[in-house]
Amino acid sequence: MDDATGKLAAVKLLQLPPRASPGTPRKLHHEAALMRDLQHPNIVHFLGTETHGTELRIFQEWVPGGSVAALLSRFGPFSEPMTRSYARQALAGIAYLHGRHIAHRDIKGSNMLVGANGVLKLADFGTSVVVPADNTARGISASGSVQGTPYFMAPEVLQRSAHGLPVDIWGFGGALLQMATGAPPWSAAGATSPVALLRHMHNARRQVRAQ
Repeated sequence: MDDATGKLAAVKLLQLPPRASPGTPRKLHHEAALMRDLQHPNIVHFLGTETHGTELRIFQEWVPGGSVAALLSRFGPFSEPMTRSYARQALAGIAYLHGRHIAHRDIKGSNMLVGANGVLKLADFGTSVVVPADNTARGISASGSVQGTPYFMAPEVLQRSAHGLPVDIWGFGGALLQMATGAPPWSAAGATSPVALLRHMHNARRQVRAQ
């Protein structure tokens, strides 16, 4: 809660590891720095940050309806009109980000928040990057881990190849399928690791071509 206005806010806590590398504080502040200038009705609003010892607190607007993933878990697959409404709003938010050369890189139902008035807002910019002019960005962190959620990752991200803004369109397609069916894409395959999921994608592609 904002002590001055009484307005409710959501707080994301980021912990600085005890033995952090020199660049770690900069990485923790990356999300806040990126969100600070974003102003769009379909993007969660950034309210500020506080640092307490090794803890960074990112304050964002409170979105009372929860995430699309939580709503699906509670009510099941969305109707076609609801899916269309949320899809249009998600695309508006993605278009705004891409207009500013920002790749979200983790578009999925749990990162889409819904307000009481039905307005959808994209959230969680922890893996987002500003994309270079040639529209590519390395999707591998300093530790070598893949950024994002496997079920919603584009093949080039799973392969740890150079990628750019189009990975968000792939993620959006997965989120759209999630809204319509109630389940993430590829979840029926039971492949949760990037390598296993990529193998399943290649096998499915070969089967389609063989038909």
